[in-house]
Amino acid sequence: MAHSAIAWADGTSLCAAGAYPERFIANASLHGTLLISDREDSPHHLADRFRGELYCGFAEHDPHAPLALIAELGRVLARAAVRYRYELHPGAEHGYALPDRDTTTSVRPPATGS
Repeated sequence: MAHSAIAWADGTSLCAAGAYPERFIANASLHGTLLISDREDSPHHLADRFRGELYCGFAEHDPHAPLALIAELGRVLARAAVRYRYELHPGAEHGYALPDRDTTTSVRPPATGS
């Protein structure tokens, strides 16, 4: 049976995809952090096991996922047997996809005087 996983702010969906590639074939990471690191358990070390599809959504203003990390992840996944797609969400900050959390500056209501 095939499964999918969505993770917010960490690499658990990528870890599931790498640990169980025959099961997790559609995965998403939204404003993921530590997707590439020097740690032994960094999700990018599992990239050669990924199958199916992977989507990553990144915030334009996210100190936890700088543009250099996003580019490096693209290079790593280009060599993997996974269909990878990502989006950089303009104006968004880390945490943009969490329910009831307004972290996109372009949609914030204007400040009102009291």
